Amino acid sequence: MADWSLYPNATEPTAPRFQVGELVYTRSVQRESIVEPAVFGVIIEEPEEGTIVQDSDTISKSWEREWEGVENSIEEADMDIPGSGSVWFLPDNERKYFVKWMNKDTYPVNTQPTEFRPMITNGAPTFNISLHFERSLYKAPNFIAKLRSKVAQRKEVEDMLTERLNIDDCSTQGIAGMVMEY
Repeated sequence: MADWSLYPNATEPTAPRFQVGELVYTRSVQRESIVEPAVFGVIIEEPEEGTIVQDSDTISKSWEREWEGVENSIEEADMDIPGSGSVWFLPDNERKYFVKWMNKDTYPVNTQPTEFRPMITNGAPTFNISLHFERSLYKAPNFIAKLRSKVAQRKEVEDMLTERLNIDDCSTQGIAGMVMEY
């Protein structure tokens, strides 16, 4: 547990902006000649001790460390709200969140990617956990609700085409796809 007496300028913790399970994102970072694109993640509970955590980073290996828990005497953070997915970081008087990221593939500065390419490790998408500053996190749009509404709309269009025009499934799906583009 952090020793508050070592941080005379430490303030009382503020309320968390995010909750466990919320989708967040962070902006792109340019490092030398490589752009580390914005990535999406989800706020998670405090990981178990011994879990590899990246300190305020989403991709870089240079800030990796084992999470030793807030009970560790040298940790500079305090768990003020258990189950919030965050800790109060005393040196900066700011909340840090545990975020599990879905990393996007990096790309050279002079190019612009044309599609979403997840970072791949051993043939599977790369996920990692970071302890990320609140000031660099932004709430992501509610993709799930938007996707559900699009699926419901498409189902409506397909049902209407089938019911009124009585055409085959292949044609129904093709026309529904064109309608959904507008």
